[in-house]
Amino acid sequence: MATQTKLSPLGIYGEERVYNRSLSARTQTSTPGTLGILQEKSEPSLSANTIQYLVQGRKALAYVEETLPLGAGNKLSDVFNSRGVSYILTRELDAIGMDKNSVEGIREFAAEATKRLSGNCGAQAAVAFIYLMKNETKPLDYMEILNGDHAFVVVGRAHNSPVYKPEGWGAHAVVVDPWYGKTYSAASFRNQMRKGQWISAVVSHCRVE
Repeated sequence: MATQTKLSPLGIYGEERVYNRSLSARTQTSTPGTLGILQEKSEPSLSANTIQYLVQGRKALAYVEETLPLGAGNKLSDVFNSRGVSYILTRELDAIGMDKNSVEGIREFAAEATKRLSGNCGAQAAVAFIYLMKNETKPLDYMEILNGDHAFVVVGRAHNSPVYKPEGWGAHAVVVDPWYGKTYSAASFRNQMRKGQWISAVVSHCRVE
């Protein structure tokens, strides 16, 4: 997979692998699973519930991309393609802020992002969260890696499972990460998130059962 200079979720320039927004992309460490879902070679076979969550996650990613066509203000490719507009609009959005701890706060922030056709990881996760909730895809968590300043959604996390321990989220849990354009089994969370460098402070701000 090609390497390209872009902005990270932190808004810092750096050399990182390009994460294709299209879920049809294949990596050398992944193989096509059921229904074409990407599956790590080391992962066990996916359950029917996990596959269903993955399918819904794919739909959520497509919805976010359609709803926020200008993309992020902290991803170089999106800033370039929008001629800088995504950067300006997401700065406006950041100034508004979001109540991450309530469904209403997440809904309002998603609406503000929708008006601006753009958003960074927090806004993109908010749009995905509201979409999945409307489609009755539950349980649902709006989550954030505090020490990595990155937001995403988790579907199917087991009740009362330790938030700080991704491998304990349950056999059916799925990560939906619009900023990276990925949805995958939570079993591979550590590998997906920069080999686990970001996961020492994971929190769930809002959960819908």
